[in-house]
Amino acid sequence: MRHYNIQVNGTSHSLDVEQTGPDTYQVALSDDLVVDVVVESSQEAAPADGTTPAAPVRPAAPAPARPASAPRAAAGPTGKAFTAPMPGTVLSVAVGVGDSVRRGQTLMVLEAMKMKNELKAPADGTVAAVHIHPGDQVKTGDPLFDF
Repeated sequence: MRHYNIQVNGTSHSLDVEQTGPDTYQVALSDDLVVDVVVESSQEAAPADGTTPAAPVRPAAPAPARPASAPRAAAGPTGKAFTAPMPGTVLSVAVGVGDSVRRGQTLMVLEAMKMKNELKAPADGTVAAVHIHPGDQVKTGDPLFDF
């Protein structure tokens, strides 16, 4: 595993990178966010100027979340809890208790690391409980909705 200290917009971050396969890496930003990355090899010829083209990078399947420091709440009536995949600030909540949702429907918008992330329903269901409001700060694993 290699450790890096990087600066983004004047803020320092610790970054751990571990090669998990010939072209697969696991990247951990602090203890809150872990992402698997696959580097695809390029079949293109080298440019005439002699430089090496950068290989395209695409995210792999999400890595299992690291254990959250806060305990998780019990799941709702159907036993399905939707928890925060990353720490951030709740910008908006698009559904309420009793709403029917379809797989892929936006449930909320979470700002994390200056990026707006639309969190979508993993399956069809009915919202049994909403645990968050716009402006709330959440940590990885915090309960957001029960279905």
